[in-house]
Amino acid sequence: MTTYCFSIKIEPLCADSFFFRIRSWMSDSYGPFYIGNPNYPAMLQNQWYNFTNEDIIDGATTIPALGCYEWGPDVIYLYIDARNAADCVCPIRVTYTGDAPLPVLLNSFSAVASDGRVNLTWVTRSESDVASYEIVRDGAAIARVNGLGNSATGHTYTYADNAVENGRTYRYTLTSFDVNGNAISHNLVATATPNVGLGVAEEYALSQNYPNPFNPSTSIMYTVKEAGLVTLKVYSVDGREVTTLVNETKNAGIYNVGFDGSNLASGVYLYTMKVNGFEATHKMVLMK
Repeated sequence: MTTYCFSIKIEPLCADSFFFRIRSWMSDSYGPFYIGNPNYPAMLQNQWYNFTNEDIIDGATTIPALGCYEWGPDVIYLYIDARNAADCVCPIRVTYTGDAPLPVLLNSFSAVASDGRVNLTWVTRSESDVASYEIVRDGAAIARVNGLGNSATGHTYTYADNAVENGRTYRYTLTSFDVNGNAISHNLVATATPNVGLGVAEEYALSQNYPNPFNPSTSIMYTVKEAGLVTLKVYSVDGREVTTLVNETKNAGIYNVGFDGSNLASGVYLYTMKVNGFEATHKMVLMK
């Protein structure tokens, strides 16, 4: 996992006559957490999230250090609510200080082979200032795909690689570039072997992930007999949803999707596929 040190200050900017108090909370892939300081601010009082190793002095108030956030990379949402009966609107200022967030979080990366062709699909969880993605096949860059713009919920991208030979296995990875030209090489790997007649599915199936155990990424192959809405989700052993790898209509065929567990703790996880009344679940082990 990656550690990030940062603080967030939420500051009401309305006049002193306003009866306004901040109520906020944060949420990541593990769920919501209510650790703003003060937890219940007074009227027009600032609220902080101090994910650093040093206390912060805000006027006469000391904001204790919570320690750096140790469960990255992840998407963290900040929710702000005004518990205010008299005045309905008050401008606020939110100030972030600390480590720069990642420009992109990659949720899944899959490769589907057919006759003389490999179709690539990748889904992001969030994007900020992403200029483009570079597709790397067997260690060599083969194409660039432009980013689709900033998004708190991410985008879906596709690319068709037609310059492949049947019977040969290809290995694909992704590199993202931000608007300043900085590059991030992502851990997810997708493999595919095009062949004549490949992609014809005779049954629904969910295969065991490979490798297993894994660290930090693995691949999951699944088969769709007839076109339908496919969902493929990862859960913790206590039933909490960790992430959604696939949630879209798929044509009949054989698919492979990558899963990156960099932001998760070691342990046993479950993944479940549902499509057209078919449902299957397998276990996988993340061992760091």
